Amino acid sequence: MLKNLLLSFACMGSLCTLAQDAYFSEYNTSKINLNPAFAGSDSAFVLSSANRFHPGDSFERSNSFFFSADNYFHFLRGGLAIRYENLRSWEGRIKTNQVHLSYAAHFEL
Repeated sequence: MLKNLLLSFACMGSLCTLAQDAYFSEYNTSKINLNPAFAGSDSAFVLSSANRFHPGDSFERSNSFFFSADNYFHFLRGGLAIRYENLRSWEGRIKTNQVHLSYAAHFEL
């Protein structure tokens, strides 16, 4: 009886949970946003951008924009990337702008 009760609570709890937070659901649309160590991995100049609009109530609505550029440089023996992130939420009350510079060393094995 106790096992059935615990099993029913576990099933009801799993129906109410989500696997991923909606605000972080599309951050993997760009390799550099997913992992900065991918800088220069294609050995070519790469531009990527993504825009995400999360609809909802006026206080839950958010808009985020990402832009990144990366390239492999032989004299550095690695990749260099620059990334720009813009996040606006709570009807524009919270605004965040970030610029990141990443270096990823490449080694031959």
